[in-house]
Amino acid sequence: MKVFFVIPNIKGILAKPTSPHIGTAYLAAVLLKDNHEVSVLDMRLGYDEEYLINKIRERGAELVCVTCVSMNYKSTYQLIDKLKENGFRVAIGGPHSSTLREKVLKECKADFAVKGEAENTLVEICSGKDLKSIKGVIWRDGENITENPDSEFIKDLDNIPFPAFQLFELDKYIDKKFPIVTSRGCPYGCTYCSIKFTMGRGFRKRSPENVVDELEHWNKTLGYDYFGFNDDCFSLDIERAKKICDLIIERNLKIRWEIRNGIRVDKVDEELFRKMKQAGCFYVSFGVESANQDVIDTMKKNITPEHAKNAVLLADKVGIKKGAFFIIGLPGENFEKFKISLEFALSLPLNEVRFYNPIPFPGTELFEWVEKNGRFIIKPDVYLNSIGSLDEEPVFETDDFPLEERRKAYRMAESYVMKYLMKTEFGNMLGTLGWMSWRPRLTRKFVLAAGKKIWSLKRRLAR
Repeated sequence: MKVFFVIPNIKGILAKPTSPHIGTAYLAAVLLKDNHEVSVLDMRLGYDEEYLINKIRERGAELVCVTCVSMNYKSTYQLIDKLKENGFRVAIGGPHSSTLREKVLKECKADFAVKGEAENTLVEICSGKDLKSIKGVIWRDGENITENPDSEFIKDLDNIPFPAFQLFELDKYIDKKFPIVTSRGCPYGCTYCSIKFTMGRGFRKRSPENVVDELEHWNKTLGYDYFGFNDDCFSLDIERAKKICDLIIERNLKIRWEIRNGIRVDKVDEELFRKMKQAGCFYVSFGVESANQDVIDTMKKNITPEHAKNAVLLADKVGIKKGAFFIIGLPGENFEKFKISLEFALSLPLNEVRFYNPIPFPGTELFEWVEKNGRFIIKPDVYLNSIGSLDEEPVFETDDFPLEERRKAYRMAESYVMKYLMKTEFGNMLGTLGWMSWRPRLTRKFVLAAGKKIWSLKRRLAR
């Protein structure tokens, strides 16, 4: 079958994405292995609908697969509806389909949807099997919508071919960097997280040998030496993580890599950080979220502030740069507890610190909690389609942490976030000057615009 993958133009504050879309790259790889013809267009690189439609026709695609995240999902729906108007057979997949399930087909004109881990499901679809008999598919039966049972999660991840990054326009991304996923799934139940809908609550891992084979493959075949590890729980199995580092060192791979997805603070030790450093890891982010134990327990994160402090100090001890994520206003928090988290963050030797307003995604426990115990200030269908433009604005409030206090908390934290960020990106002297120029409200827009241009120039020169 001739299959055309589309990554819609959904991106954050940057003009272009930093690296190719790994989920699509995996799906493309399994179809190539099964002898299908595969094309990819990443619309985030600046392509419009007219260009996309012409490319699909040019390739004679029999199936167009569109990935969809819950952020700005309406624009993806509009793209799918446009593709249907032009006569294409369209499948929708990605995290949004896995979360909303049959509701997705009620809201857009896609022929069918794929939910959960999609590799095996998509291979069966492209082999010509009847949709009725394929697990992981949601399909139209006349006017009715039918949801088939979920597909089984792939147990042996080593059998999945390496992502088909070669199908992407690699020279057009901001960084010369490949994303790497060494494991899938997360056994924890954080109330704000939706990963369980796509990858499950278990932990499935690639062998250290398979992971390092991939790093070596991209390093030697395409000359890539910069990688971003995107696991949800890279070090859940600490000995496996150490083995990956050992193999990178043994094979003398001259690479550098980072973990920005938020490594768990209770699954690290000094030996691991020392091995990571020696193997080329230069940056790690920690998901801390709060310094208040009752808030942490309510979010079901199963860590302590002491875990977080210990992890940061260990990384600092071995010389790895580090950042930490915090969330303002989760259930159980108020303004005074926020200040404890802020003071905690500032007490740690961090290179970056990020404070975010929580975004309740449909299907998560946080979403259900807000419906029952809080008040949405912005309706879900509005804030989900405004992410990137409403980041500073809280989307819900509670009696304990009302709107104006949430705004005040964000503004307090934002000043430190920008100070850390500018000093990290531009050095102490220029970064401090940039931060002082940013602080007045009247100059922020201009300082941020200039900062983005300088940052992008630095990235281009780094390539």
